[in-house]
Amino acid sequence: MGKKIAIWNESGSVGKTTTVVNLACALAKRGERVRVVGLDPQCDAEYYLGIGSTPRHTGDMLVERTVIGEDGERTKVLYTIAECEVPVGIRVANPHAEEYDPTAAEWLSRITVVPAGADLYDDQVALDQDPLGGTRLREAFEEAEQNGDEDKVITLFDCPGSKSVFTINVLYALDPKDGDRVVTCTPPDWKGTGGLGKMQKTLNEVNRRTRRTEKNLLDIDAVVPCRVPPSNRGKFFQNRLADLKQDDSPWAAKVAPRIREAVVVPESFWQQEPLLIYVPDEPVTADYLALLDWLDERGVTK
Repeated sequence: MGKKIAIWNESGSVGKTTTVVNLACALAKRGERVRVVGLDPQCDAEYYLGIGSTPRHTGDMLVERTVIGEDGERTKVLYTIAECEVPVGIRVANPHAEEYDPTAAEWLSRITVVPAGADLYDDQVALDQDPLGGTRLREAFEEAEQNGDEDKVITLFDCPGSKSVFTINVLYALDPKDGDRVVTCTPPDWKGTGGLGKMQKTLNEVNRRTRRTEKNLLDIDAVVPCRVPPSNRGKFFQNRLADLKQDDSPWAAKVAPRIREAVVVPESFWQQEPLLIYVPDEPVTADYLALLDWLDERGVTK
């Protein structure tokens, strides 16, 4: 059975996609099979991983499509995860990739992507009108598990920065007793950290509506401080980070090692080269490797 990890915050532009993609690469480099599922209509995850136009997208697993057969008959179909995911391979990297890392082609081949696709906004409307629209993703993964497609695959969900039907689909699909986890990213500012309480309320509501038992409750398992400025940028950011770690904070034991602010991060996005390829020796790349070690120790990624 595979493991599913939601990377989520109800605020946008907090570092979710950067964390998803660079954790996926770190996991793949150490030998894991990884799947990235894009659920953000901005389509940033597939862009970062160099995925261009594809025939199937996340919405094809969630919304029935009308297919016209050779006989002209129309039928409704839901596509499977296997039919929608595409391999990353060496396409993610420019011709210099193997100069940086001779093993890049090998470990990149362990990553697949279910792209969000440009039609995801339209699919959101369709799901909002479907009484069972919030359960479609869970059904897709249950089918994949029955088919044996999920064996030892770590799936990372790139969630949108909102409490949309896509976020609810992910939360309904998670099963903590099977090792599934929720990770949030936040800069040390009010926009990001202010969303933590809202997220906890959403999780509590999902727990209540799905009648989860005490051993199977969804919770925020890790808080990743992203884009943390250096101390010489003023005390506000440092104080906000310190607030998260205070003993009376509900997140104190869940705050992960920080990911520093670095200009190479947006550069790597626009170059479509994850940090392990674009700047493997930079401190911010080491931050993501240290984050993976921390998540491993707490059973989030292992």
